[in-house]
Amino acid sequence: MGGLLLAVLAAGCVTDGSMRAQPVTAIQGPIVLRRGKSILREPRQLGRDYAYPARMTKQVFSWENNGEAEWKVTLEPSRYAFAGFTFRRPYDFASNRERFGIKFRMRPAGVADHLAICLLDGKQKEPQVLVELPLTPFRTTRRGDWDYFLVRLDAFDAPGRIVTALTPEGEPYGQPIDWSDISEIRISSLASKRPVTEVTIRQLKFTPVRLPEG
Repeated sequence: MGGLLLAVLAAGCVTDGSMRAQPVTAIQGPIVLRRGKSILREPRQLGRDYAYPARMTKQVFSWENNGEAEWKVTLEPSRYAFAGFTFRRPYDFASNRERFGIKFRMRPAGVADHLAICLLDGKQKEPQVLVELPLTPFRTTRRGDWDYFLVRLDAFDAPGRIVTALTPEGEPYGQPIDWSDISEIRISSLASKRPVTEVTIRQLKFTPVRLPEG
């Protein structure tokens, strides 16, 4: 997938949901943000893409000439499903998670009632910890067919689920996420039957937010 992502910019690339390893690259430390950063500014920011159930859930990444990325996900409609990707370098939010959030827009409008956003830690370890949040409470506005979202990172402080290769959906052990090693992001379904199975996400970024009052 890595070679395909780097080779295809304007047209994008497609995955069938199988989990594929990336070529070995030089090991770099986690990114510590001081300001906002686009998560999908260029293909090399992606590590490994994956989807579940395999071959039934799909995703496409594409980039326009101005660098804006589009992440299109088609979820299997009749059961729990998810699609996501790893970051080529993990992020370290251990000291500043209350200062950042995840910002993006999604269409069709209203589909967020059936979806969740997830963060995972542990790019280099197993088991990993996954925290999953319903999207609806984080919708900020609607413009035409687009809903806009801002999910504060400190909202992910809720207990997470243990994820392994044998339990991709996660097991509820109440484990805290490792904020020094945020390595993946995914979109998942909240219900087994959804009126819409395909969603489009744009302008996905980590963005500064105001500190909580008090």
